Amino acid sequence: MAINKKTTIRKNRNTNKERKISIAVLMTAFLIWLAIGESGLFTKLFLPSPLDIIKLGGDMLKNGSLQRNVLASTKRILVGYSIGTIAAIIFGFIMGRYRLVEAIFDPLFQIWRPIPPVAAIPLMILWVGIGELSKFIVIAGGTFAVCLINVVTGIKNVPKLYIDSARILGSNELQIFANIILPYSVPYILSGMRTSIGIAFGVMVAAELIASFEGIGFMLIMGKNLLRTDMIFLGLILIGVMVYIADVFLKKVEQHFTKWMERA
Repeated sequence: MAINKKTTIRKNRNTNKERKISIAVLMTAFLIWLAIGESGLFTKLFLPSPLDIIKLGGDMLKNGSLQRNVLASTKRILVGYSIGTIAAIIFGFIMGRYRLVEAIFDPLFQIWRPIPPVAAIPLMILWVGIGELSKFIVIAGGTFAVCLINVVTGIKNVPKLYIDSARILGSNELQIFANIILPYSVPYILSGMRTSIGIAFGVMVAAELIASFEGIGFMLIMGKNLLRTDMIFLGLILIGVMVYIADVFLKKVEQHFTKWMERA
């Protein structure tokens, strides 16, 4: 107990130290950017000051356009990412457990997987129009491909000895799935979800750049059309912050469901 307590205290100290370093690095980067932006070394069109971006964010917040664009992008991510993840988990379990299903669908998946999700945007626009459905489909498709690989890998890595032992002890397929396959696969699934969230955001922005009248991608294209570099920077910062928040949340979920795993 004493050893575990000391280990926990040491880990907490290391975490606090790392957090302080991260904050210091961000503050340093901000101050360097502020100094360069306010020095007049570059024009506002090339490199706006952080103060200009903060002012623009405040103005957009007052007129409601910032909330509208962020909410539009958030809705697209939540719907598309959820559909892609759920589909990948269900289909991945089936492919990982049944060789016949894998033999049928794996060649098709391997042909489709290298195709960038962004390349499907024109096709989706032709099929279902420029509405929300086309964006949901391409985001779900990008999420599905990455997540599926991790799910199948996780299931295939379950030691056969565990499954055989459970069968000998009288466990049925449902019990084996719930008590052995699912817990063992969780780290792989969550890892796939963390990897695919960045791809989902990238696909979302690309879809909004091509066919949208609101969203962060729409902000970027409007900034380009109006020669507002500060608007482009604001959009990029929003994307980074949203991806970071999503990753931190998924990391917390991963830590919660994998407490049994030893960590360095």
